[in-house]
Amino acid sequence: MAVKKGCPKCGYRNPMRAKKCRQCRKVLKTPVWYVDVHTHDGKRTVRRAASLEEARQLEESIKTGRVKQNGEARTMEEWWLDYLDYRRRLGRRDIASAISRWDLHLRPVFGRLRPWEVTREKAEQYRKNRLGEGAAFSTINREISLLSHFLATLAAWGVIEDNPLKGIGVLREKNKRLVFLTREEFERLCGVINPRYRDFLIFLTYTGLRLREALNVRWRDVMWENKSM
Repeated sequence: MAVKKGCPKCGYRNPMRAKKCRQCRKVLKTPVWYVDVHTHDGKRTVRRAASLEEARQLEESIKTGRVKQNGEARTMEEWWLDYLDYRRRLGRRDIASAISRWDLHLRPVFGRLRPWEVTREKAEQYRKNRLGEGAAFSTINREISLLSHFLATLAAWGVIEDNPLKGIGVLREKNKRLVFLTREEFERLCGVINPRYRDFLIFLTYTGLRLREALNVRWRDVMWENKSM
């Protein structure tokens, strides 16, 4: 039996007495508590707890056989909230898009499965079906990437042995065709754009600078003699 300290930054489960995460070296001031157990029949139980006291109670429950094995057979949908909370702690800025991809496309297919029931073959079939629906290559790649990261996180938590989608590869995204404005279209654009930004639009157009480059230009960068920067 083992109660472990989960690192809130990387998810690694450390021994209960660890003061720093052995993987990312973060000080474990507010750890996530886990019970991580291998039973005599070779099965593994991983349960998350709200406190050290709750983790010890769970440990006792497992000893007496009152808790089911394999993380209580939680589904992918049940693990999703824990995973989403982990993404927030990582400071990911794509939370809204992750929720949208999960709710609209991934959850209907994988939500009711247990983590170890998600296989590469099922992911490949999902990708094939999405292609049949006409989804863009880039969209499908991001959905598979989210699912893969989800499974990799569960693997790091010990829920599954390994991420089955590791190395699955991506669809080769097609380059977008460049479209150039005619002089008439550009003049029409200048006529409808907010006057506050019109000069900046003209500056970007005639210099060919990218947005970040243009924002970083200073007067000292301009060489008036040869009209260059």
